[in-house]
Amino acid sequence: MGMDPKNATRNFEIKVSRDMIHVLVRVLPAPDLKLGGQSGVRVSNKCKWNFDKNFVVEGRSLKQWVLIDFTSQELRCRELVSELKEKSTWLGMTMNDPIRIYPADMNDLPSFSKVEKLLKDVVSGASL
Repeated sequence: MGMDPKNATRNFEIKVSRDMIHVLVRVLPAPDLKLGGQSGVRVSNKCKWNFDKNFVVEGRSLKQWVLIDFTSQELRCRELVSELKEKSTWLGMTMNDPIRIYPADMNDLPSFSKVEKLLKDVVSGASL
């Protein structure tokens, strides 16, 4: 017995709109990275970065940042921050703790207005 597609979309609360959504964005250029070993290797804008056996020659600091946590699992969030800090240290960079962690509900993701409000709250609340 197959699944009825109409019921599937209702069960997952999927809605499709033909209206376009306008989103303001700022596209940042790719960072200028130089991976290390003894001689260093320049990374082009078009390649994938693999830091498994490399480190950053000129490490930078990530002093102020925020985290939006959709997991609702505080322990997992702390683990993620710890892993990010550990990896950045291993790469030759320094990373402070996030200045704020915003708990969010995964159920809000399908709602454009709720996500937009969350992002506005993050931007207005961050002292970056």
